[in-house]
Amino acid sequence: MEGFSVAALIQRIVLILMYVDVYIGIPRARVQCIVEIGALMLSCICFFSSIVVMNKTFSIGAWIIAATLEVVIFQVFNMFDFLPSHRIPVNIDHCADRIGCLLMVILGESVISGVISGHNIELESRRLAYYGAMVLTILMAFSFGLIYYAVVPPREIHAYRRSVTHGIGFVWVHWVMLSSLLAMGTGVKFVVSSLIHDEHPSMERSQIYLLFFSLAISMLCIVALRALHFWGIQPTASDPPKIRRIKNLWWVVAGMWFTVPLSLGIYFGESSTAVRPMVAMAATVPCVLGYALFETVLTHALDTDGFGSIKHDELEEDKKIRVNSYHAIK
Repeated sequence: MEGFSVAALIQRIVLILMYVDVYIGIPRARVQCIVEIGALMLSCICFFSSIVVMNKTFSIGAWIIAATLEVVIFQVFNMFDFLPSHRIPVNIDHCADRIGCLLMVILGESVISGVISGHNIELESRRLAYYGAMVLTILMAFSFGLIYYAVVPPREIHAYRRSVTHGIGFVWVHWVMLSSLLAMGTGVKFVVSSLIHDEHPSMERSQIYLLFFSLAISMLCIVALRALHFWGIQPTASDPPKIRRIKNLWWVVAGMWFTVPLSLGIYFGESSTAVRPMVAMAATVPCVLGYALFETVLTHALDTDGFGSIKHDELEEDKKIRVNSYHAIK
C-alpha cells in the first residue's frame, strides 16, 4: 500500500510542476492554476500522511479524501461556473484525440495483462486455451475500439461545444469508462492466470462479476457518450419517417445493450456449476462484437438511403462527416 501512495504522491508533484509551467506561460489561466495546484497540494498531504502513518485503514481513508478533494475542486468547481472569465479555450479535436489515445492504451493493457501472466511458463507447458484466450482478448479490445471510433461527431455538435455541462460530462464519462476498462483488464488477467496455473481451471464468483460488470459499465458509458453528442439532435426534424425509425431503433438497442453483459454476469455468477474461464471469456466477445456488428448494419443501412452522414439541420453541407464502422481506419 505504501507503494501506491508513493506513486500517487510523485504523480501529483509532477502535475503541480506542469501547472506551474502553465501558470507562468498563460496569464489568463493563473486563477484556475492556483485553485487546481491547491487541490493537488491537499492531495499530496493526504498521500504523504498515509506513507508516514503506515496503517491500512488510515491509508484508505486518506485516498478517499484525496480523490474527493480532486473531484470536487477540479470538476464541480468548474461545472458551477465560479470562474467563467478565466476559462481557457480548448482545442476540441486535440482533447478528444488525447482521450481516445488513452482509451487505446488501456485496451492494450487488457491484452498485455493477460500475456504477461504466462511469460514465465515454458512454451511447451502452455495450454492451447491460453492462446485462445489471447485471441479472444484481442478481438474484444479491437471491437471496443471500433465501437468507440465508429461515430465521430462534427466539432459543431461535439459535447465539448454544446455546453459546459456536456463537456464536463464527456470527461467524467471517460473517467468511469477508462476505470471500468482497467477493471475488465484485471478480469482478463484472472481468466488467463486460471488457464495457466490451475489443473482444473474455474472462475470465482467475484472474478466473474468483475469481468462482466466492468464490461457492462463500459458499454453503458458508450451510450452516455453518444447521448452527450447526439441526444436532442438525432434524429433530426427533417429526417423521413423510415430514417427516424432506424435512428430511434439505434437509440433503444444502444441504451439496452449493457444489459447483455450484465445478464451474463449474473447468470454465470449465480450458476451452481463451475464456470470455465474460456467459456466466460468467449461470452464477453459477442457482447462487444455483437454491438459493433449491429451498429455497422444500421449505419450502412442509413448510408444506402443517403443518410450516412451526421448532420444537424443547422450545419452547412460541407461540415458533414461520414459515419460508418470503418471511419476510424479510413
